[in-house]
Amino acid sequence: MNLWQNYLRPKSLAEALDAFANAPRPLAPIAGGTDLMVEIRNGKWAGLETVLDISRISGLDQIGRDENQLIHIGALVTHNDVLRSPLLREYAFPLVQACARVASPQLRNRGTISYGFSGGLNNPELGKGVHGHNERVPVESFRLNCQMVFEVTRRMCEA
Repeated sequence: MNLWQNYLRPKSLAEALDAFANAPRPLAPIAGGTDLMVEIRNGKWAGLETVLDISRISGLDQIGRDENQLIHIGALVTHNDVLRSPLLREYAFPLVQACARVASPQLRNRGTISYGFSGGLNNPELGKGVHGHNERVPVESFRLNCQMVFEVTRRMCEA
């Protein structure tokens, strides 16, 4: 029994976007894959066609600011990357505190935080198999999910 039919590992963001647009669905983009393997084991991805592994694309592991002073967190940024970031410690400390409470040190070293911003999009029934790792998410959905993540983070930090 195959867990999926196609395993793609693009070398650039352009290749990843092309694969994302054209690969058979349901499709699960992954960075680390730890959550996906648990979900497969629990039966959430029956009929998975394509796994799109973005873990080798350079530049997606960066945390920085743009010319408008907005903070950008790449799809390959891990929980431990957040913990070590002076920028996020100064301007997004609730996120840093939340990442400190995630799983074990080993999983924080491998697990990416972008998964949490996908909301329900990682559910095959809701998003046709979109997993939440640096794909283009509708602004309305992203805003809603960021508000939810912020609210959960704020409540955790107040506890």
